[in-house]
Amino acid sequence: MYNMSSKKRSREGFDKRKRLKRRAVLDSAIELFSKHGTEKVSIAEIASSAHVSPVTIYNHFGSKEDLILSLVRYITEDILGKYKHLISGDASFPKKVEQIFRFKLEQVNDSGWSWIISASSSVPTVREVLIDFFEKESKREILKLVNEGKEQGFINSELSDKAVIIFLEIFMSYLLNTPELMNKISTDESLMRQVYSMFWWGLDGKKWEIENRDYPR
Repeated sequence: MYNMSSKKRSREGFDKRKRLKRRAVLDSAIELFSKHGTEKVSIAEIASSAHVSPVTIYNHFGSKEDLILSLVRYITEDILGKYKHLISGDASFPKKVEQIFRFKLEQVNDSGWSWIISASSSVPTVREVLIDFFEKESKREILKLVNEGKEQGFINSELSDKAVIIFLEIFMSYLLNTPELMNKISTDESLMRQVYSMFWWGLDGKKWEIENRDYPR
């Protein structure tokens, strides 16, 4: 019994150290990629920053490209979780739109979203992950919010889901296929605010500003 318990504790300790090393690598990679881009950062530099050996990174992630993909998936899954939380909240539709904009702005500033956009043009698999994220997850959540906007009278209720999806696909396809434009938008808060406002309120031909105000709850 003692040996089994000892082995279990040893295994749990090993798994914990493994998780901590993996997280240290991810955090260091995000920080370095945000500052310098993916092409200028080496595995050795990430290892030094994370206080692990390069072999540890290769054992956990395989290649540098696989590490980049793991990071992109990690970030997009985190974003999706935040989207779901905001969309399922009790705030009014306009307030939710504002909250999502604030989150997008925070995400751009905190994690250097621009490095992912830049990587999508040089690493085809990154672009595939972003497209997959939009097709399988993001589009569904946005459609939920659009339908909520219809119910509350902020978006034209006569718009079909099919028409809304086409609108979303045109918008996202253009951005994903022109990363330099996507990067330009994400690094200019004023431009980002204007495009975001047109994206939402243009659905009903109304002019709204995305800013802090006392929306009804």
